[in-house]
Amino acid sequence: TIRRALTLQLHGRYDEALQLLEPLRPVVDPPTGAADEFNAPQVYNGLGGTLSGLGRHDEAVAAIQRGIVLRDRARPHTPYAATLRETLVRALIAAGRLTDAQAAWADVDRVHRAYGAQPGDRRRERLRALEVRLQLAQGDLASAQRGAAGLGSDGELSSRPSLRALDAALLRAEVELAAGQPLAARPRLAAVREVLSRDGLAAAMP
Repeated sequence: TIRRALTLQLHGRYDEALQLLEPLRPVVDPPTGAADEFNAPQVYNGLGGTLSGLGRHDEAVAAIQRGIVLRDRARPHTPYAATLRETLVRALIAAGRLTDAQAAWADVDRVHRAYGAQPGDRRRERLRALEVRLQLAQGDLASAQRGAAGLGSDGELSSRPSLRALDAALLRAEVELAAGQPLAARPRLAAVREVLSRDGLAAAMP
């Protein structure tokens, strides 16, 4: 069910994703009794991304923070503990809470270092992309341009690229558009749209 909800998120079908996830909340985190410390964080992570997509930012942040509390109680220094915090950063950026987003980004970095993520690890690359997104939201275009230059290559969009490669390409295009370089951004956006069209996801592109 959680995987299906995340697929619906990718399609931009947030209302349907919420219909799947919301009934799971009292199951994995009942009002009385112990929470499921393994599954509840996954549900709250999905809820956070879904509610943020719906513009319900305060609810999104609260859901993700609950997931972080439960994950840290059981497994504090793990890749998924960092993933929850990455979702929190995105939700805070979407909410316009950039000071909080900066602090949350630093917390992601702390967790990465705690479990020993190496510089070339794909999770560290996600962290770099998240930093670029934050810099762009803060209006620090020069830093965003420098960071975006190191986010993958267009060659990664061939065949069946990873979601990380697609996200990096979209982010580089966002930076180019913000810098007034539409001619550079257009072919990159077209390549991403072509990839997504093969999976029926093009309609979810911003």
